Amino acid sequence: MIEKATVIDLLKRRKKAELLEFLSAAFDAMEPKQRRAVFFDLVRESRPARVDGAALLGEVQTFHRDSLAGKYYAPFMINSKNFTHIPEETDEWCDRIADLLKQTSRLAGQGDHAWAVKCFDLLFEVLEKMEYGDEIVFADEMGSWMIPIEDKEWIAAYLTSLAATCDPNDFAAKALPLVRRDSGQSFHAGAHKLALKVANKAQKARLKAEIERQKVRTSPDWRPSR
Repeated sequence: MIEKATVIDLLKRRKKAELLEFLSAAFDAMEPKQRRAVFFDLVRESRPARVDGAALLGEVQTFHRDSLAGKYYAPFMINSKNFTHIPEETDEWCDRIADLLKQTSRLAGQGDHAWAVKCFDLLFEVLEKMEYGDEIVFADEMGSWMIPIEDKEWIAAYLTSLAATCDPNDFAAKALPLVRRDSGQSFHAGAHKLALKVANKAQKARLKAEIERQKVRTSPDWRPSR
């Protein structure tokens, strides 16, 4: 059995070039999930402080296209022994969409709202398709809970960018699916309150009208107006 303490002690005696050789060999021996767990923060920290909207949109478009084409869909015959197994492709998709949502939220934080809306629109489309059961990824129990990002984080950024770029009709049309989705998830993200917080008067009025017209729940005790 190889002990961690022994390995660390031996590595401390090696030169930089030798350490890089060991690191390279370790990387090659890792599964993709292990690589992400160990090196993801390192790669993320190396990115430029400011997100490039055009470049990010290109990444999102590629992810969107690959998702719809089934690149991440890896089904298998589920039985009583393997039902907890999560395909590597599913883990990769969840990590990738979380990363893209975080980067797009940074775009919104920079004030690049037009670029952010374009990215969020595509990411939300893929997310909805996954939640509705389209063949995007595979697992016995699949859901957005597997994605390592809090909904409230990216939904707040999305709504902020919508409010900054959309007229009242477009704002309501894009914000309403977020509110409806949240109503089906125990109002965890507070999408309705967030939308009203960032909307201007006209946007707010239009959204309220659509919520009433389509009878979308906005709280556990919500009732449509008569």
